[in-house]
Amino acid sequence: MVAIRAAHSEWQAVAVVDSRPRASHPLHETPPHHHHHHRHPQHHARAPLELAKAISDEVSAPSDLRALRAASKWWHAEVTPRAFHTITIRDTVHSATGLANILQDAALSPYVREIVYQDPKADSEGKLTESARPNKLPRQGYDRDIIPDDAIDALGAAFALTDRAPALETVTLIFYPVYFEVFPWDILSPSSQLRAQRAILGGLARAASAGLKLHTLTLLNLLAQHSPVFDEPAFAALLAPLRAVRIDVLASDIHEGDYPEEDFAEFWETSMTHRLLPPAGPDAPLEALTIRSEEDVGLVPGFSFADRTYPRLAALSVKSIMFGATVGVEELIVRHAGTLRRLVIESSMIGIEEDEEEPPQFWAAIWDRFRETLVGLEELVVREDRDETGDGRVLNYGHFDPGWGYIANFEGTEGEEGDGPALQAFVDAVEARRGQRAQESD
Repeated sequence: MVAIRAAHSEWQAVAVVDSRPRASHPLHETPPHHHHHHRHPQHHARAPLELAKAISDEVSAPSDLRALRAASKWWHAEVTPRAFHTITIRDTVHSATGLANILQDAALSPYVREIVYQDPKADSEGKLTESARPNKLPRQGYDRDIIPDDAIDALGAAFALTDRAPALETVTLIFYPVYFEVFPWDILSPSSQLRAQRAILGGLARAASAGLKLHTLTLLNLLAQHSPVFDEPAFAALLAPLRAVRIDVLASDIHEGDYPEEDFAEFWETSMTHRLLPPAGPDAPLEALTIRSEEDVGLVPGFSFADRTYPRLAALSVKSIMFGATVGVEELIVRHAGTLRRLVIESSMIGIEEDEEEPPQFWAAIWDRFRETLVGLEELVVREDRDETGDGRVLNYGHFDPGWGYIANFEGTEGEEGDGPALQAFVDAVEARRGQRAQESD
């Protein structure tokens, strides 16, 4: 049922590791052999083979699969494709070297279809793991989790070899979930986390120039810092063939009247607007796009979808991207009304300028337009924006405060009374159309 709801997780392009229960059969045990039974030879051979396949199907952990393939030639042939389907690595030299060795092995690299880099302190959605959370004040209690220089070099070198995996389709990069690029005079600036991001993305860009063509790229906790690699033609080559892109941006949440900081503004106005969005055009293969920010962006700092067109775009998800004429979210959605099937809008605001009392438009007008134009939409998710007390409304308006950005107006905005009914009418229309299509297909 289509409804206004808060989904537990956004669209995610890939799964990190299969987590099905492991086999209850000990792998070292074999069925007892009864000499007094005389069975047909084919039946006698089939039973152990079927048992072995049943056991291998229950083994999912890559380390177990790789151990199993060493047991015999039969096991080797049976489990090798699954053992190297997904390679998950960490931020160590040992892990990066292991990936490089697999990619340089002509017998193993053809089986690699997915590579996941996951920081040890991040979960599969990029959030800080419970075990890594400090008991002190935010950021002051966090461990910097420094990545050694040799590990950074090894990671960059390993990802530069990804073009040697001809079946590789998906790369997921889950970076460290805490932002430390706050003080430019810090002796550890840029942080090892930022240098690791640049090394990995640089490696992927070099692989793209050598022929790597990914279908799915997920970047969680991409630091809001412009990187020279974004300006390289090889990086554009990495983005061009992508069918699904998810970018979750991590930035500083410390503002002392200097919002937006220069690096943060440069990232959104240059990197995101002109470098990190996949190339658009009549032949663009992009089918799913997710752009998520923890800070409100679009007006200040600037960010724009401009007049981009992706003829195959079926899923769009945005978080904290403000709606406004210069941002172009509304126009992007309407422009793809013929192909969009899933739409997620989370924590977005309409800005009210300093000397203005009213917003340039109300959400009601946007919901009415979407209801009339998005006739093929099958799933709608609108996440509520609430303050620390749990109060609030579906989406919001914000007044601009110089040095602090757009401050959400949780007290209410005069003229917003029609927003709720308009959104409900949009939701009802999506549900009714989906039900009608289901009946027609029966």
